[in-house]
Order: sequence, then structure tokens, then C-alpha cells
Amino acid sequence: MKNGKFFGALTLLFAFALAGAGCTDKAPSGGEPTDTGTQTPPEPETPQSAAYVVESALELQRLTGLHDGDTVLMKGFYLPGDGGGGMFVWDEGSAAEIDGGTVFGGGSDTGRFVRDCEPNYRNVRWFGAVGSGSTDDTEAIQRAIDSLPASGGTVSVPGGNYRISQPLQIGNGDGANRHSTVNGIRLIGEGGGFASGGTQYPTRLTAAVPMETMLSVNGKISDVVLQDMFIDGNYMANSGIVIQAASGLTVTDISVGVTLVYGIQVLGGSGIGTENKLNRFETVSVYAVEEKTICLYMDGATEGTPGNSMTTFVDCRFDTAQTENSYAVWMRSTTGTDFYRCHFNTYQDSSTGLVLDATNCHGYPYGNVFYDCSIVSVAVQEDQTGYIGRNFFYGYGTYDLEDLPEHPMLSGITDAGIPFNLGS
Repeated sequence: MKNGKFFGALTLLFAFALAGAGCTDKAPSGGEPTDTGTQTPPEPETPQSAAYVVESALELQRLTGLHDGDTVLMKGFYLPGDGGGGMFVWDEGSAAEIDGGTVFGGGSDTGRFVRDCEPNYRNVRWFGAVGSGSTDDTEAIQRAIDSLPASGGTVSVPGGNYRISQPLQIGNGDGANRHSTVNGIRLIGEGGGFASGGTQYPTRLTAAVPMETMLSVNGKISDVVLQDMFIDGNYMANSGIVIQAASGLTVTDISVGVTLVYGIQVLGGSGIGTENKLNRFETVSVYAVEEKTICLYMDGATEGTPGNSMTTFVDCRFDTAQTENSYAVWMRSTTGTDFYRCHFNTYQDSSTGLVLDATNCHGYPYGNVFYDCSIVSVAVQEDQTGYIGRNFFYGYGTYDLEDLPEHPMLSGITDAGIPFNLGS
């Protein structure tokens, strides 16, 4: 392939304007140099940095004959303007791991094309994700996540429908003795499609094949953020999101639906210090479509001590209104969890708003508080080895025709100021 250089100041400025500042969503182009319309100056005796323009990642990797420090404007990953492009610098001595988004190999055995971007920011389009609803974007999204440094960072998922064929992995812990080597991972979309007047093309992750879960947070891990996405089980995924042994996690503006068994699972690990704690869920919506589905399942998974603690839910909705014999929220081995203005919606009398399960876990659930929540029905499960502790309800919403809990360990005050089960 014939490769040329251009040295004009205006042309170089034009190339950088196309690329944008830092890590932006730009694209690849041809491989032939841009014609400046002027006579090419003679080759200097000492090689100087030069700028190239290519149409795609494929053409970028075919470039040869570059010098250290040469820059290349890639217009798109597949095609110009597809969001995968950007500015790269040729580092002829680099042996950095090739990730197919921020680091590419070239036409020779040594050297790397390194994207000019912030070290803790990624965009899934840089790695070849399309979001068209017809391509498998699993590998591209996972490579974007895996390319983050140990301190973590943001992975942007622009609006679109991203089909996945395997669970996306956030962190590499095993919930027991192996802690995640990467923390602070932020997976950020462009809206969960809550309102018709919102984002025109919200971010949607759609299960393309049967799978156990779509998005797995693998702890022990800290400071994970999941935000602005719709997790669509597509009648194929058993669970939308599984979170294990996470602390400082935030889930905001996430919608989960069309799963077969669970919407969201929050599970404690089996090792020392692997409980879920200090996590926050805000404006999260989960709805059930299959019989016996559980929208939110919290299980500490440890005997004797709660594996879920100090978690907050604000303005969330757990909805079984589309299916019979389902459960809005099911809690085991959980303490110190607060729900503020959350709606536990049920299908007539066949589904249950809240299940407090103490089987094989004596004393828990305990100390969980429900503030101004709408919970039509509450069920308690106990056995000879397990009895629940005291849980509290403030502003219990009888305006939705809820039945007051009869269990003596379920205490509180109704929205009309009437106390129940206090002092027992």
C-alpha cells in the first residue's frame, strides 16, 4: 500500500479537529494520505512526526513504514463516523497488550498504535460494538471493560440495542477468596427508556441466546456504578443482574425486565468479608413476565451472619403485575437495608409484595426499614431453626389497600399514624 505524509499546519489542525479532544467517538479511513493540494516537500534527513488518515481499524493495522511518534486519524472502527474512530500515535518500541480499541498492532511485528485518550475512559464503539440490534456485541463490550486499569474508570455505552450472547463480567473476583483486581468500574449508558420523551435511542442490552445471567458483578469488588440502561432478558436470560460481594456499588436509572427467574440478585459471598454493604439503588425498575419470577432477590448466603447489610433503595419499583404467583422482593440473611418510597406491585392476590425468609438463618432478616412504601402483602417464612428478627414499616401505605402485617416482629406506623405490633 502506498503511504504518504502531509506536513501542512492547516491540514494537521484539520485532522485533530476531526478527531476531537482526547478520547472521542470518531472513526477510521482509507490508508492513503490526505492530498494537501501542494507539492510534497522533500524527505528530511531526520524522520519527523507526520499525520496520516485512515478509514477504519483494519486500514490502521495495515499501515507500514511509520516512524516513532507519527499520528494517525482513524475515521471509524468499521466505517467513517460510526463512533469508533479517534487519534492514534505510533509507538515503535511498545509491546503493550493489544486490546482492539485503545491499542492496535501494526503491519510489522513490533510497535503499537496507541489511542490518544484519557487512561480511565472507554467507549464500547472504539472496540467494535455496533448497537444495531442485529450484531453480537458481547466481545466488544467485554474488551472495553477489561481494558480499564486496576483503578477502574468509565465505560460508555451509547444509545442503541446491544445484543449479547454471554454474561458481561464486571470484575474478576470469585465471591470467596479471590478479590477483583479491578475496582471502580462504571458502566454508563444513555437512558433506560423510562419516558417516551426521554432519550430517543436509550441504551439496551438484549439477551441473544439462553443464558444464566446478563450482567455479573464479581466481588469482592468496590465502587461499581451501573447507570442508564435497560437490561432486556428477551425471555432467554434467567437473571438480569447478579451482584455478589460488592461494596460502595451504585445502580441508578436501570430497568430490568423479561427475565425468567430473577430480575436482580444481590448475593453475599462465601469468604470472610465478602458481604454486600453500603450499596445504593435509585430509580430502578424491575418487572416480572413469567410465573414464580422474583424481581429482587437478596440472600446473604452465609449462615449465622448477614451477608447483605447497609443497602439503600430509593424510588424503586418491583412489579409482578404482569404475571401470577410471583414475588416483588424476597429477602434472606439481610439487615440494615432501607427502602424509601418504593413500590412492591403484585398481581391481584396470587403474587406477594415482600417475603421475609428466615429458613436456616435464625434472626434474619432483621432491622430492615420500609419508609412510605406501597406493599400490598407481606409473607414470612420460618422453620424450626430460623425465625425473623424485627423489621419496621413507617408510613405503611394503607391507601393502596395493603393488609397490615400480622407477624409480631413486623412493627410500624401506618400513613394515618396508627401504630401496629409495637411493644410486642
